[in-house]
Amino acid sequence: MQKSNHHKGKCVIKNAPNQLLPKSGSNSVYYILKAIQLLLLYHKNNSLSDLLTHPELLSHSESNIEQVGKILSTRDLRRTAWHFLDYGAATAFILQHRLELSESTTYRYLKDLRAFNFIKPAIRSRGAKGKRGPKLKIWMVLDATIDHINKAQELHRRLMSPKYVAGEKLGQIILEEYIEPRKLEVITGKEVWRLAREHRIRGELSDIVDFAMNYLSDQGITVWR
Repeated sequence: MQKSNHHKGKCVIKNAPNQLLPKSGSNSVYYILKAIQLLLLYHKNNSLSDLLTHPELLSHSESNIEQVGKILSTRDLRRTAWHFLDYGAATAFILQHRLELSESTTYRYLKDLRAFNFIKPAIRSRGAKGKRGPKLKIWMVLDATIDHINKAQELHRRLMSPKYVAGEKLGQIILEEYIEPRKLEVITGKEVWRLAREHRIRGELSDIVDFAMNYLSDQGITVWR
């Protein structure tokens, strides 16, 4: 499987199987969207109508196509489906944070995708170790792995930390406003600290800067600490 990131709403394929549809020929909503996403990656200059004539998408049920049409024509529902295709699993909170959706919209989209058999419940686990309260619900696509589920659980936990979120935002700012315009591939910890102070980041700066450097490393930037 190939790596990918969501950056400012942009989608890059993470999971690239060897074939568009399973050997069984099943054309469920999930596999149709998976095929379309791959075709969009490899045929960026083609229109969506051209992609939908691909031979592997011609055998379908009317219900499937109506459901796919609803997902593709609704921007944020499409972004939600794309997130699941890229990462395999997610919680409602992850979707709210990553896609900047309201709580009510997120749960409505999850309900739709569940009804379309695009996602299904994975596991329920405690949101915080040793604490009582409602269990964390993770949703997954049909062929998600335990690794996808574990990563979703860990990301949910991290996003609950204001310091982590602040560090990630700082990392995004540095990437977009400092690194990318200069076409840099390396940055020093001293530079990250300087930029954090320039942007008047509030909170525990040491932890926030550390999370920002981790974020930059995840984006392929070499960080000299």
